[in-house]
Amino acid sequence: MFKSRRSADLEDSKEGNLAQDSYIKALSVYRESISGEAELHLFLTGEINAKIYSYDSWYQELLTRNPIDRIVLHINSPGGVVDDALQILSALKHARIEKSSHIHIRVEGLCGSASTIFLMLGDSFEVEIGSTFMFHDISTGLYGKTGGELLPFVEYQKKLGKELFDTFYAALLTSEEIQRIQTGQDIWFSASEMKPRLAKIVAAKQTLETINREAQEELEAALEAKTEALKAAVLKKARKALGDSCDIFLSTLR
Repeated sequence: MFKSRRSADLEDSKEGNLAQDSYIKALSVYRESISGEAELHLFLTGEINAKIYSYDSWYQELLTRNPIDRIVLHINSPGGVVDDALQILSALKHARIEKSSHIHIRVEGLCGSASTIFLMLGDSFEVEIGSTFMFHDISTGLYGKTGGELLPFVEYQKKLGKELFDTFYAALLTSEEIQRIQTGQDIWFSASEMKPRLAKIVAAKQTLETINREAQEELEAALEAKTEALKAAVLKKARKALGDSCDIFLSTLR
């Protein structure tokens, strides 16, 4: 399921669930690993839908827990509402940036539809034997005025689908596969078929991290050299202006 919020609300209204007051709390576990790392385990189980599951504890943990050396996202989900998936994704990205958390993804059954957007966040992966991956385009349900509401929304859904696939799947799927999905086909992968693709993502990220680290080291070395050269130039100018008394003044400043 890769549904728009409007589609989910339409389904809920048909089933009488729009006024639902009780939610299932999405499970999270904070613990210290055997290696001494602070780990936050998040369990993405069932449909991604904030009208069914409450992810508030996830957001609180991701924002306030410190340290979080490693986030382990356990996935067994058919997908769900894309807006809710994007909010979870945003919280995970924030934790990675603010806390330098390593994101480890464990696929433990089904990783389908909207739950596949989390794959591009992974710094490392585990995939259980027998797990399944499924990709397809956004589904939606509509009601309203044909010209004023429905047609513009359909056009917007097409643009949104293209943007999501260009952002989250370009490194995971081929252009031919993305084109098939955008024409309405579902594409399925087994664990053994997906593992090499996930390994390429990990390798690409490691390469980028190495390049970034080397560039940072080169920049720091250049700044240090420039700083030393600037200090020498200032000292030379001071000695020229103050003569023999320069070193005496400098000694009082140390």
